[in-house]
Amino acid sequence: MVSVISYDEGRLRRALVNSGVEEQGLERYIQRASDSKLYYSWGDDQGGQDDLAVDVLGKKYLAPGETGPLQMWDRIARAIASVETPENQERIYLDFFNVLKDFKLVPGGRIMHGAGRTEARREPTLSNCYVIPITWGYSQDVIESLEEVLELGPEKVDDVRKIVMDARRSGMKYNDVVNCLLGEELTKLQLSKLLYPADSLDAIYQNMKEAALVYRSGGGVGTDLSALRPKGTSVNSTMDTAPGAVEFMNILSESTETVAQHGRRGALMLTLRVDHPDIEHFITIKDDPERTRVQHANISVLLTNEFMEAVECEREFRLHWENEDPLNLRYGKVEERSVNAKELFDKIVRHAHSSAEPGLIFWDAMREYHNGEYMAPLESTNPCGEQPLAPYTSCNLSNLNLTAFVTENGKFDFDSFITAVRVSTRFLDDVVEYNTNNHALHRIRTAVANDRRIGLGVTGLGDALVMMGVKYDNEMGLETVENIMRTMRDEAYRTSIELAREKGAFPAFVWEGYSRSKFVQSLPEEIRRAIEREGIRNVTVLTMPPVGTGSIVTQTSSGIEPIFATGYDRTVKQGDRGDTKKYRVYHPLVRRLFGTDENLPPYVVTAHKIDPFFRVRMQRIIQKYVDTSISSTINLPEDTSVETVAQIYMDSWKQGLKGVTVYREGSRRGVLETSEHAGKSLEQKVNGYVHPRTRPPVTTGVTERIRTGEGNLYVTINEDDRGICEVFSAIGKAGGNAAAQSEAISRLISLALRSGIDPGEVVEQLIGISGPVSVWEDGELILSTPDALGKALRRHLQRKGFNSSAKNSGVQLLQQGGDGKGIALNGTCPECGSSVQMETGCVTCLHCGWTKC
Repeated sequence: MVSVISYDEGRLRRALVNSGVEEQGLERYIQRASDSKLYYSWGDDQGGQDDLAVDVLGKKYLAPGETGPLQMWDRIARAIASVETPENQERIYLDFFNVLKDFKLVPGGRIMHGAGRTEARREPTLSNCYVIPITWGYSQDVIESLEEVLELGPEKVDDVRKIVMDARRSGMKYNDVVNCLLGEELTKLQLSKLLYPADSLDAIYQNMKEAALVYRSGGGVGTDLSALRPKGTSVNSTMDTAPGAVEFMNILSESTETVAQHGRRGALMLTLRVDHPDIEHFITIKDDPERTRVQHANISVLLTNEFMEAVECEREFRLHWENEDPLNLRYGKVEERSVNAKELFDKIVRHAHSSAEPGLIFWDAMREYHNGEYMAPLESTNPCGEQPLAPYTSCNLSNLNLTAFVTENGKFDFDSFITAVRVSTRFLDDVVEYNTNNHALHRIRTAVANDRRIGLGVTGLGDALVMMGVKYDNEMGLETVENIMRTMRDEAYRTSIELAREKGAFPAFVWEGYSRSKFVQSLPEEIRRAIEREGIRNVTVLTMPPVGTGSIVTQTSSGIEPIFATGYDRTVKQGDRGDTKKYRVYHPLVRRLFGTDENLPPYVVTAHKIDPFFRVRMQRIIQKYVDTSISSTINLPEDTSVETVAQIYMDSWKQGLKGVTVYREGSRRGVLETSEHAGKSLEQKVNGYVHPRTRPPVTTGVTERIRTGEGNLYVTINEDDRGICEVFSAIGKAGGNAAAQSEAISRLISLALRSGIDPGEVVEQLIGISGPVSVWEDGELILSTPDALGKALRRHLQRKGFNSSAKNSGVQLLQQGGDGKGIALNGTCPECGSSVQMETGCVTCLHCGWTKC
């Protein structure tokens, strides 16, 4: 394939030497870093390479013509440095390349994929996170025909059009624009034709359109539903009643799945305030056994301090919604009722315990610690919850790989880390500039230019602690992490202040408003004084994202998580057709340091072995030094009680966390599982009965023809990513009793297989059933149609590697793993195609999760 990227080989060599590669090793390094298979080779006597890392890098991030990470680092560094002044570009390119090389800085997935990619007609966005509100708007037809529809004179038309369009672009509140136009002597009737409020069908579908445009550009979206009127309330002055906020969730969810950009599906977070009258319906929206509703969105509840205090005191809590449309006859009417706060909280907890949703966001803490609340109040969060955002704002993300700063003697190199923090902060600020024209909407471009929000985070924390010989879950672990995070906060803020001095503060900066943030008030005094004096380049600077696929290509633990497990199976979606590939994963650091996961030192601890209340303490320490929020998951054993989950949430609120996610193992299909949980039934139970797993949209299989006494039988056996999932059969003669019996038997076989029944057991029940006429087929006596189905299924199992001669003939299908051992294909629950990696905060990211966040 011809490369679409123009490389300067001499410049690249100079950059490598500048980064510390010695001249005598230069050719060897170039050869290795230009070939993904060489770069990810294990380098031990077992041979082979990290197939998962090779595949993810190649399919998601390398541009056409790129064969390894070296070209990608160069492409990104050149692209982002290009926004600097000509005299500084070469120096800054070298700085950026140095921090990108060997993944010291892991750019967000959108940056790795899109920076420098000019071959596409529509350049992808480099921002992962957006919030698109459900908000007021205007009728396009009316705004273009003010003279005819509203009967305005020529002298009014231009003024009205300018007021409306400027108000929409600037984010003016609905009531303010209404009052402004009333001052222009328009009537309420005229305005009701021109404008529509947030609580309207027009606004909902406008949101869906705008979100789809963001998905098409490669971004993920958060949307809050709290503006929509509750179910059963009156609509305008008619007798109609509203369907409620929740009824629109599935439409928004399906739109997310439909729109793609470069093979990347959209990702969506839907939130609702806990005081909205539809809250109970919201938290149960995914209760259907097949989880067919709102499959393609994460859902979270915005909890207030008032609600949590009512829970703690077991008081009544008021749910309410007020009609804020002054053009509506019911303007100011409040819909309200009271509930027992503890009972509502318990319902939320039970759902989170059973299915990992909804997530919990402590909204008052989010807003009190938001540096830009004075000029752009928060609306919702991005799909993984780590980035609270105002309407139409976005954030680009990158993460420092902490393992790159641990020396050979197990010490943390703070000097190198400080340099990397400073370069990375400039890098992200330049991404804001580079990405200006790649946003899907003009309103986004305006909002992003106004606050210049960036999100620098970390990854590999669990691995870095192991390299230092520090246990994740003890006091030394907390102290070590606090020192790293404090350093990162201070240096990132100092750099943003220096950038403000060099290039100017973010346009909306006003010290009197900015200083009201509790986070700003927690900064060291010398930093606060410098911001007051110089301004600051970025309204927020730090974020802790999940770093899903970023951790795969970096070969580290994810984000701020401990090591998830020393070995596990992981299934990753391949493209958009539903195909998946299973990988046997050994944690790279454990493999490199210890060779095996047996007899590991006590400071190597995995997620499920850590006290969940300690995880809350660790998140609190990190949150102290992060101006936005954190995506992290507290992993819990399967037998964790509902009461424990409730206590984790209460402790999280009391310790000032902005949000918390728990995942009880086995509560959700389509996520990572430890080996201890592998092989357990993952089918849901409804009223005590096993419910079959959902049939995926795409299956693969074979069709076999078998002679029977009633005619030729055609048997199709299909598989999904967990094994055989269905059997279809058709008898040669159309219609009749034989065809009906064949179809009925096949349906019941399919139901049994998707319910987790051993295929060998199904074979054993069918083989040997006699019918009225037997025939010979290739030397085998076929006794009946059921007997033929059983023998076709048995042959399929044998071809796939099953031993079906014994009663337990459905033993797990094996394929060869990278270590030469068998890997169970039916034993674990893989990520479904969004999905998500539960070792981080993408609970539903589902998004297969590697890139949904």
